[in-house]
Amino acid sequence: MTPKQAHDITRDNAGNAIGQATGNVKTATDAGPAGTSYQLSADLLATRTTGQWHDGTGPATGITSIEIDSRKCCAGSLFIALPGATADGHEFIGAAARNGAVAALVTKPDANIALPQLVVTDVAVALDALGTETRTAHAAAGGQLVGITGSVGKTGSKEMLAHLLCRTPGSTGCVASRASFNNHLGVPLTLSLLPDARSDTGVAPAVQEMGMNAAGEISQLSRMARPDVAVITCIADSHAGFFSSLADIAAAKAEIFDGMSPDGIAILNRDDKFFDDLAARAHAAGITRIKTFGTHEQADY
Repeated sequence: MTPKQAHDITRDNAGNAIGQATGNVKTATDAGPAGTSYQLSADLLATRTTGQWHDGTGPATGITSIEIDSRKCCAGSLFIALPGATADGHEFIGAAARNGAVAALVTKPDANIALPQLVVTDVAVALDALGTETRTAHAAAGGQLVGITGSVGKTGSKEMLAHLLCRTPGSTGCVASRASFNNHLGVPLTLSLLPDARSDTGVAPAVQEMGMNAAGEISQLSRMARPDVAVITCIADSHAGFFSSLADIAAAKAEIFDGMSPDGIAILNRDDKFFDDLAARAHAAGITRIKTFGTHEQADY
């Protein structure tokens, strides 16, 4: 990894890469899901992560946000104590509590800290489970999710779509990945924030960015998020350091179709030279509804 790449990665205070940094971009989840009321009970958190509350005591109030960086915790936060590249998140449980966290997800409870701690075997696995189970409940309630990938334009496309979904007349709000939280930590973190109950106006949709550095990574994220709509912005050499060819990059991006049901919709760039390959991969995944954009004469939009 080059110094530039290292600088461009968002990390928590244990050194975990969450996704690529995008600067001061305010997204729908910077202050919680925009237009939605999010609250996770202690019992539901324990069920979805198969954890046990240390001393049998969970938080008295509901969890209203989830953080993997203790510095970003506030009143109502659940702190995820992930082990990291440079430190262990368990070292920051006290800091999370001082910043207002109401609970922590841990493997090693600290009895000296007056904070409810949910004990699990593996914190990262528990975060995955929380994201997966919450998305399952969101989908069961009628919530839809748009997944966005591509070599460039992911975050901008996500921001524009989230803006529109939040401001459409009659909107139920929208949950969108913060900054570009788009990897194996950022995706389940966003999914864990999804509402899982229908309000009077419906269930808030979600927009999830998906990134990768290797083949197989987007497939895993897609199977977790199960997008109803998948957008591939374009194929370019921004991942050239990790792949031997643009064709390999296209194949990796097409993994976003792996978690979709056959009635999903693929949205593809008709001007991209890999359009035919991407469309073929969508069809191979059982997706028959393909919409296109671009300047090409056959583009739908």
